[in-house]
Amino acid sequence: MEQRRMDAKTKTTHLTEDYEEELLDDDRSLSPEDFVKNIMDEASRVPCDETLSDFNKTHLPDYYDPVKIKRAHQFFDQNVFALYVNKMLGLIITLASPSILKILQMTKMSGCIMTAYKRYVATLLHMNIWYQDDLTGDSSAMQSIKIVKSMHNAASKQARSKGLSFITQKDMVLTQFGFMGFAISRSEMVGIHNASKEDLECFIHFWRVIGHIMGIQDRFNLCRTTLEETRDICDELIEKILRPSLEERNTDFLKMSSYMINGLWNINPALNFRCFVSYLHEVLKPKYSNNNEEKRTTNDLTTYFELNFWETLHFKFISLVFSLMRFSILRIYLNYQQFLAFWIIKRYPFLAVYNFGYENAMVSIKLPNAKAHIS
Repeated sequence: MEQRRMDAKTKTTHLTEDYEEELLDDDRSLSPEDFVKNIMDEASRVPCDETLSDFNKTHLPDYYDPVKIKRAHQFFDQNVFALYVNKMLGLIITLASPSILKILQMTKMSGCIMTAYKRYVATLLHMNIWYQDDLTGDSSAMQSIKIVKSMHNAASKQARSKGLSFITQKDMVLTQFGFMGFAISRSEMVGIHNASKEDLECFIHFWRVIGHIMGIQDRFNLCRTTLEETRDICDELIEKILRPSLEERNTDFLKMSSYMINGLWNINPALNFRCFVSYLHEVLKPKYSNNNEEKRTTNDLTTYFELNFWETLHFKFISLVFSLMRFSILRIYLNYQQFLAFWIIKRYPFLAVYNFGYENAMVSIKLPNAKAHIS
């Protein structure tokens, strides 16, 4: 038995080395179709854990640009509410991936409303740190990324030990999309209007660097060097992977996503599971130009759930708000509302305290550097 385990480990090591030898030059461009096909096929076989030597490296890539990172931070400050919505929609759609869903079910960290609240609030706190600090040396952001990376690695090891699939490069690419994809491919539908190409490319650069540090190989990294290439790949990813996954209406996905949304309701009471998933379904629909409206199918004109009167009003209100965010006054107001929500999360999340009790409601991130303690 022990010999078989050693043989299997040796085989995995050799397989990993073979994949690393096949790394594509980062400058080599693939069509969006070929890039996503590569994600679906090859990336689903390549691990993103400690069995891959690249994963154990935490150095910054050669293309790291601190000026672009700083501008990405400013872009976050100017669009914090929209990027929060982007992340919320991204969290839901990643749950629609069967492989990611199995890992999350195995960890039992989001198997009820309370645990989902704690898990996803922690995710938002980590994300905030990344947007507020440099990605260099022993910064708070780098420490936070290392913590998240070690959690991913531990989950992958646990999955292997239970005979499940390890965390793959494909899983991490889909997770990366969850953080940035809708902000690039469906900008206006999440409330980002009139963003400059430079701002969006700096935002892409930010997530390209984080993806690299997290262990995503450059040949699979969703964030490319240009806005156009990244957007085209995101559109193709939606078409080939994300929308079909949502359309499957997997019962475990619906259950886990309801836990997530109902958990995060405690920091944003405007959230409604049926309305928000229906809006995600709307966001994932194919893009149509004004001249191609006749190409819409019946499915394109329906919502994910059959909404009642009040839910329909809520759904339409969501769409209206994101459309009206083209006006700076509303965008600024919602940004301040979101900053206030983050402050409440850290100080006294009163709705969560009422529903879960004080100890369960207070989520903190302890970084090795005491000055970087976030609670």
